[in-house]
Amino acid sequence: MKKSFIKKFNPKILPFKKLPIEYQYAMIWYMTFDGEAWEWPDDKWQDIIWWKGKQTNTSWQKHVSYMKKYMKKHINYFIDTYGDEKFGMVEVPTDVICKEVAKREDNENLNDFDSFEEYHQWYIKNMKETFPKHRKTNRWPCILSTRYSDDVIEDGWHRFHCYIKRKDKTIPCLFYV
Repeated sequence: MKKSFIKKFNPKILPFKKLPIEYQYAMIWYMTFDGEAWEWPDDKWQDIIWWKGKQTNTSWQKHVSYMKKYMKKHINYFIDTYGDEKFGMVEVPTDVICKEVAKREDNENLNDFDSFEEYHQWYIKNMKETFPKHRKTNRWPCILSTRYSDDVIEDGWHRFHCYIKRKDKTIPCLFYV
């Protein structure tokens, strides 16, 4: 996704330590559990991945709950270690970001569907085992792909589809500066 697209929606650029907590958590989640680019303060995070290979909605929700507690416990470590790294935050209208995702011809997720809505319904149905509930306030952002031009969202697809399903007017987004 081009940063020129993001600029249309008046983004704010902030160091990690100044981001709202839900934005910090989303980046910690991505950079430690999914992307594995940030280090944990200890090796106990390895215990968090116990659920792999036996995903059920119950085990996934328990796993997510444990990870969130672990992030909360170590938030000061991440602020001390990564606090000066700059990120952008922006609210993008839901219909606009849906159109942006839908128009990506190389989006392998959409190739088998006649419309974005059909894809969205398939996603909701097929990801129900790991589809967490997201709060309506203090929402975690989706992470926009500003490093890879062929993608719109780098992380946060469950959040994205949850916000669409709820008919949220905007999608909170975080991006690399």
